[in-house]
Amino acid sequence: MVNKPQDTIEIITSDSEHWYPSLKKKGVWYPSVTTINAVFPKGVGFNKYLTAQTSWESSQESLEEAGKRGTAVHLGTQALEEGQTLKQETYPVDQWQMLIGFVNWYKEYSPKTLAIEFKVVSDKYKTGGTVDRIYQIGDQVIILDVKTSKKIWSNYWLQVAAYEKLVTETKKFPKISHLAILRLTPLRKTYYEYVLIDDWKEPWKAFQACQDIWRYENGKDTGPKILTLPKELKLR
Repeated sequence: MVNKPQDTIEIITSDSEHWYPSLKKKGVWYPSVTTINAVFPKGVGFNKYLTAQTSWESSQESLEEAGKRGTAVHLGTQALEEGQTLKQETYPVDQWQMLIGFVNWYKEYSPKTLAIEFKVVSDKYKTGGTVDRIYQIGDQVIILDVKTSKKIWSNYWLQVAAYEKLVTETKKFPKISHLAILRLTPLRKTYYEYVLIDDWKEPWKAFQACQDIWRYENGKDTGPKILTLPKELKLR
């Protein structure tokens, strides 16, 4: 049986999931901000962390575990903003402390939420991303990214600087005045570290440099690996 186009479904493979389709150009995909940002040098501290692991596999398992922790905490913060009540018994202690940190920060700054998990893609900048939060705090309009890492790494500012360009292009929000990283951590008394910047020209330049390197390594017309599979199966 030959499948007609409407009988098939296109699936992006798991190792190519950080891609965003153009909203105007059919069949055109752009790498995500975080995919491009991944070419930024991680630094000596990160490399020491990897080499301290017993094997390559264990280092990857550690990174995967950190990713799962970050996802769980992100979802928890989103649930809190949606008005849900979280229960301690459903979280490991370190994740619960991070969520306490989010509550502490939220009560301290009383942000007005303009957007949560705002997805945006740009044909102009040829990238896309999902912005954790856009807040208004007093007269400040802030793009904020929630992190659960060991420290605030310098490449985080490249990420939010790129988000600012994408968000501003949509013309859906007031002018962005600050970029922020909210790092949730069990190692601080308040369980959070909050840092703002009001000038991101240099991080944006650095992101553009990463984008040039990424294109050099992968090609300008690279796209996600897409499997075309039938929607139904039958023998007769």
